[in-house]
Amino acid sequence: MRALYTGTEHCRTVQEWNFEARAVRLYSDDDSYKIILGYRPIDDIVEEERESRQKLEQALKRAEEASHAKSAFLFNMSHDIRMPMNAIIGYTDLLEIYGDDVEKREDYLGKIKSSSEYLLSLLNDVLEMARIESGKYIMDETVTDIREFDRSICDVFENQLEQKGIRSVFL
Repeated sequence: MRALYTGTEHCRTVQEWNFEARAVRLYSDDDSYKIILGYRPIDDIVEEERESRQKLEQALKRAEEASHAKSAFLFNMSHDIRMPMNAIIGYTDLLEIYGDDVEKREDYLGKIKSSSEYLLSLLNDVLEMARIESGKYIMDETVTDIREFDRSICDVFENQLEQKGIRSVFL
């Protein structure tokens, strides 16, 4: 006997069980045939596929959220990096123009230094975030003078503030 037809059908019973039915038509040499039907429950397979699909959908959602968060982070970080870079470039330009004035030179050099330190701290923050994501971060608590920190932040943005007519005040 040779199998000429094989088919697979899914059906549901009244009790909502999932079965796979397979029919095989077997021909004999005298052109008569027999049909053999086979059934097997596939509830476990259907449930596994449903759970797998849910897990994939959840993973896709998490990946999309992570992608959006990373894009927002990169956008904000690029802006945050440009600010101290602009301050360094601006004060370097002013230093070239007014380099003979000792008082201005010292002021500009101090602002270039604080902008550079701020930029370095931003880059260190990016590296720390990478360590946090990889699980290799070690907490480091440092005591700092808040007035000095405020002053260094204002130094970074002082040139832009002056260009916009905004006056900075230190406490």
